[in-house]
Amino acid sequence: MQETTEQKDLLRQLYTDKPAFRPVFDALATYVYGRKSVKIDRIHRIVKGKRVNVVAAFKAVEEIGLGDYVKGSWGHASRFDFAGTTPRRVGLLAQGVDDEEELDDVDTEIEAELDEDDSADGELSGAGISALSIEELIAEIKRRGAREVTVLF
Repeated sequence: MQETTEQKDLLRQLYTDKPAFRPVFDALATYVYGRKSVKIDRIHRIVKGKRVNVVAAFKAVEEIGLGDYVKGSWGHASRFDFAGTTPRRVGLLAQGVDDEEELDDVDTEIEAELDEDDSADGELSGAGISALSIEELIAEIKRRGAREVTVLF
């Protein structure tokens, strides 16, 4: 996963120049698993801001060339499909984290866990959850860099 220097600069510029986009990038930076797409409504619930700002942020990321905004239709939710990167990586790069070793370590660790979990979409399996208490799971997520954890049942 190699973003160009120009893409990194444009992400940082969006983060700096568009205060309404910051919560979106902050939410992306907390993702632990290397998903390839995120639902717009999920990010909207997390940031608790205007949905139009969430959509605008993802359209701006699309213009940079890091994925595609897909408008929902026929009962399917709107989503953003990342191309060659992950939500966490985009969020961290926007925040100014440019330590390639740190970014690569996160991605490698995530991919290894997904292979072990045998879960293609990045969700935890029932077996993975039963092996840990909710408190242990939250602690592990925070240990990996999440600033905030929201648990929905």
